[in-house]
Amino acid sequence: MDRQPHRSRFAGAGRTVWTWAWLGALALLAFAFHAAVPTNHDVAWILEGAGRLLDGARFGRDIVDVNPPLAWWIATLPVGFARAIGVGPGIASALFVVVLALASVGLADAAASWGETPPRERAMQALAAGAFLLLAPGYDFAQREHLMLIAAWPYLTAAGVRAQGHRLPVPLAGAIGLLSALGFYQKPYFLLVPLLVEIWIARAQGVRQWVRPETGTLAAVGFGYLGAVLVFAPDYLFGNMPDAIAGYWAYQQPVSNVVARAALALAPLAFAAGLLRRGLGDEPVPALAPILMLASAGACLSALLQAKSWSYHLVPAIGFAFMGCVVLYAASGGGVRRQPLAAAAVVLIAAAGFGPALRDLGERALGRETDRIERLAALFRSHAGETGSVFAFVTSPRDVHPAVLASGARWMGSACCLHLLPAAMRADEIAPDAAARAREAASRQVAAVVAGMAAERPAVVVVDAHQDKLGFRDHDFDYVAHLSKDARFAALWADYVEHEPIGGFRVFLRRDPLARAVEHDRARDRRDPS
Repeated sequence: MDRQPHRSRFAGAGRTVWTWAWLGALALLAFAFHAAVPTNHDVAWILEGAGRLLDGARFGRDIVDVNPPLAWWIATLPVGFARAIGVGPGIASALFVVVLALASVGLADAAASWGETPPRERAMQALAAGAFLLLAPGYDFAQREHLMLIAAWPYLTAAGVRAQGHRLPVPLAGAIGLLSALGFYQKPYFLLVPLLVEIWIARAQGVRQWVRPETGTLAAVGFGYLGAVLVFAPDYLFGNMPDAIAGYWAYQQPVSNVVARAALALAPLAFAAGLLRRGLGDEPVPALAPILMLASAGACLSALLQAKSWSYHLVPAIGFAFMGCVVLYAASGGGVRRQPLAAAAVVLIAAAGFGPALRDLGERALGRETDRIERLAALFRSHAGETGSVFAFVTSPRDVHPAVLASGARWMGSACCLHLLPAAMRADEIAPDAAARAREAASRQVAAVVAGMAAERPAVVVVDAHQDKLGFRDHDFDYVAHLSKDARFAALWADYVEHEPIGGFRVFLRRDPLARAVEHDRARDRRDPS
């Protein structure tokens, strides 16, 4: 049944002004912070690739990654804006994500106004959602999981309004569907979120509810995106993906580790939700609450399937559960909120939602990682400048790519790192046919890097010397010793001299051509004194 919109759509103008004043303050705080600190490592790599796309590069050939191209295509917007106004891409990216978060909260609030949520509860939900989207991700700000969380919030709010039996204006629903598509298609795993929600909607209201402007727009963008990948990035589908299947397994963690990390992150929110549900008593549960908990389950399953146990994989699951708890709390009466159980629930919600960000803030305050990035950036700036190139023998872009972005130096190579090499070194752990594919993919990647070094002669080369290198697990691996078995690499490597290390990285600088000529003459004189 299509009821009339709740009068809350027209009420509470003063509360709305104060709500958006607070959201604006949070947005300024988030932008100022993330514009000042080094950019997240994966985001830095995506921004670097987006710049290449604007210069005519092709995803899958000139930019190689295990993930699909949507994140890079979207990132051309802030990078193009940065070039137009003359600021760094990291600053433009921070601004882009802040604006996107505010747009998400605005669309969600507009959708909620067509339902039965009173103005006070809507304001509380908008503030909590804005605070989480802007502040809670911490170091993982602008990661693909963070973008998915931002894009999904209006979609889930609209689903809650639909569950109450209300319609949405077609333009609003279409805008919500478009934004959600930009989030859900970042990774295939993310589609588990709308899948679980739509199954729940169909079970409650029938499959006819699947035909809505939001879902129609989501499906249309999906087909358009697949066509765009086939036309503009076929090398990704037929080259990068098979290589990723052959070699990316080396980064997976035991299932028990992933489950334990997810349980530790989500258990406080689940307990808080139970306390708040108990506080509601016989009062009806807001329709949005179970939808958000289902979305959290879908996001958690996405993290489990990726099997990496990396913190940012759980950001959406924590965010959806956090917002679900807020919806339950907002629906509680004033008397319930003053009870000790409600106070305990608030403490759990705040700790689970913002604890990781506070931890990241503490680590940044210690300055160790920031210091490494700044030292690497200064080195890249002084030895490569804007015309030279740099490279790193690493399996993780952490530290290196934020430094590349900050320095403005050019990255040599099509991939962010040698992400296929660990599987080749651990190929004895898998079946012979799979091992052969892993070794062959890694061999091609190494050969491409050596060819790139021969063509570009990067001014600075960084080598990961940490004992615990990502992907290698217990293997005591030395990049230089391993690669020097290749005669071509060994000849190229003779042109590099070791500089003082930075953190756990060995640093090598290309010898000055004049200095190389003098050294060559001296060696010749030693061989032939006459």
